[in-house]
Amino acid sequence: MKLLPVKDAEKLLRKYKIPFSESILYIPGKSHKNKIKTPAVVKIDSPDVVHKSDVGGVVCGVDSISALKKACAEITSNVKRKYPDAKINGFQIQTTEKGHELIIGMKKDPQFGPVLLFGLGGIFVELMKDYALRICPVDKKEALRMIEDTKAHKLMQGLRGQKPSNFEAVVDIIIKLSKMVMKEKNIEQIDFNPVIVNEHVAKVVDARILVK
Repeated sequence: MKLLPVKDAEKLLRKYKIPFSESILYIPGKSHKNKIKTPAVVKIDSPDVVHKSDVGGVVCGVDSISALKKACAEITSNVKRKYPDAKINGFQIQTTEKGHELIIGMKKDPQFGPVLLFGLGGIFVELMKDYALRICPVDKKEALRMIEDTKAHKLMQGLRGQKPSNFEAVVDIIIKLSKMVMKEKNIEQIDFNPVIVNEHVAKVVDARILVK
């Protein structure tokens, strides 16, 4: 299996109308036409790094150009320490999104085929290990049940005066992902982590897609 490059992953999401947080490829020392909006998240762009956070390949809260340059240097150092021969294409810059972190993913099972996963995202994936699984294809009713089967459901309803999250937007991503993996037979595994959801929208912030 190989990791799909960021821009190819974005093309695939665009094809299936899955909303995602647009990124800008930043290469230190080169001029950039696109204005970088802050605060931003900076991520390593490398075909050799699958789990960016695990190797220190992500820096959040970058609020200036000087902080951006410092973040890139820090990420490079972290990645090279773990993977000395890693190819670094540059750094993906995204505007910080506010909301709850979810994970929506898929893994092919030898017996059942594509199986979808939904649960709390970000650091809570390993901490809570609270998720729901469904065999594809998944319709609207089953997508909603997936949410209801997890602790994310209560969080999305709104706690301590928080506004309820946009359930329909999350259900929409689950359904579209199900359609994608049923049609794109070369996809072996997908992790949308995190998917940020608030009262207005749900967006894929990081998409890791492994293909044959």
